[in-house]
Amino acid sequence: MDQKKALLDNSKLDSALGTGCNRHFGALDQRYLCQSIGTLNPPEPLTVEATTSLAEVLRVLQSNKVGCVIVTDPDGKLDGIFSERDWILKVAELDVDIERTPVSEVMTRKPVSESMNSTIAFALSLMSQGGFRHLPIVDQEHIPIGIVSVKDVVDHMVLSCLQELLDF
Repeated sequence: MDQKKALLDNSKLDSALGTGCNRHFGALDQRYLCQSIGTLNPPEPLTVEATTSLAEVLRVLQSNKVGCVIVTDPDGKLDGIFSERDWILKVAELDVDIERTPVSEVMTRKPVSESMNSTIAFALSLMSQGGFRHLPIVDQEHIPIGIVSVKDVVDHMVLSCLQELLDF
């Protein structure tokens, strides 16, 4: 684990990711890693306001069969994210009235976000370093326009590999 942390904390990580775009790593070559996040066709994120009750947020998660919602401020800008993990780690053990508790009290504030132009390699690096599975995609005004999950990346890689095999 210490070796992984040392690699991730290395100040040369950005350079290494750039260099990696010029090399082949088996299935993980530049065709996959150096594509923009936009090639994943990230879905529009489900958003809720910071004042939304936890009960309502849970209904949104369940009815849409998703693992997170984006929390926005009154201007529609990214303010936080609430995921299944937040529920497990921050809410489940507390004596909380979910009908009256706003999501803002337990959401992850100021989550890491990226633009649609970021590479898949950089997104994976951020998620690995940060220990999260969902990356909000925002525009220049910091308005959420998409969300990318680790599953989205894996699904894209699998489909790309299958397509390559079919084209062989």
